[in-house]
Amino acid sequence: MQPTAVLKTPKGFTLIEVLSVVVIIGILAAIAVPTYNNYITESREEAAETAIAEVKSRLSLAYARYLLQEGSKPDTIGDIADLDDSLPATPGGTVDMENYTVTLTGQNSGEATITVSAVKGVSLDTNEIDTWDLP
Repeated sequence: MQPTAVLKTPKGFTLIEVLSVVVIIGILAAIAVPTYNNYITESREEAAETAIAEVKSRLSLAYARYLLQEGSKPDTIGDIADLDDSLPATPGGTVDMENYTVTLTGQNSGEATITVSAVKGVSLDTNEIDTWDLP
């Protein structure tokens, strides 16, 4: 008896199939990476706005403390900054915040300028800037 030839079915992928998958993955990556980077940038900007809101809150609280302790309105931002250790009393000083680089200017006037330049050690493309006025 003579053995009969058994037909084997091919196993694996053809080169065309592998290349098709590589091209599809490349297209998805080309779309996904820039979109991801945009989301990261937007989230840093939102975090910077949150930091500004926190500094405004600290300034408002220090203003209220000043009113209670002194019984009169402060003349400058520097007067109320002295009541909060996290607020710099000198112009251009850094606000004590863990994840943000925030500077405060205008201590010698009635308007404070709050500038956020970095979030979690990463510099922002454009600094977030806002102001707070003495009421």
